[in-house]
Amino acid sequence: MAITPVVNAIRVLERMVPPGGLLFDQAAHDDAGRRPGTGSLKLDTMRDRIEAFIAWANAEATKHDVPAEAIPPDPHGAIGTARFRRSLAWHIARRPGGLVALAIQYGHLRTAFSTITDVYDSRVPGCGNIIRTDEHAAQLRERAEFLDKRAAFAARPIGDRLRANAIRLRDLADTHDRTRITVKDAT
Repeated sequence: MAITPVVNAIRVLERMVPPGGLLFDQAAHDDAGRRPGTGSLKLDTMRDRIEAFIAWANAEATKHDVPAEAIPPDPHGAIGTARFRRSLAWHIARRPGGLVALAIQYGHLRTAFSTITDVYDSRVPGCGNIIRTDEHAAQLRERAEFLDKRAAFAARPIGDRLRANAIRLRDLADTHDRTRITVKDAT
């Protein structure tokens, strides 16, 4: 599942590579012949491609006198593949059904719908793709209570860590309460 421009881009890539080839197959995309062998493009080549795309898009914006369509310089430096992926995810998430599409696209579906232990103890709890229900928020608060009780009987460094985790879990639950979308909001 992806937004239309992504689907179109994938279809173009599928036409560019041999049948059964990788979408970013080195043989099909490494015009400079930088490295021998097979497999996908390496991260430095992907980074160069992203930068070349930005330069092309900006040249097109200038050529067609639409400066608002130009991609501004990034204050954090070059846009690498991880930041490009996050930017794409940001745009997908803001489309109708985008969070579900991201859960499928980026493999967070198992995390989002597995047991509550996996949602609040996720490897990426701040991930914008994570899905929580009101029940999950209540369970986060229950877990925070449990940690606070354990902290009362633990040595200071461990107790401090347990209390900090309890605060973090309550913050996640509070964020859910502030940002949740209800059936009433969706209609």
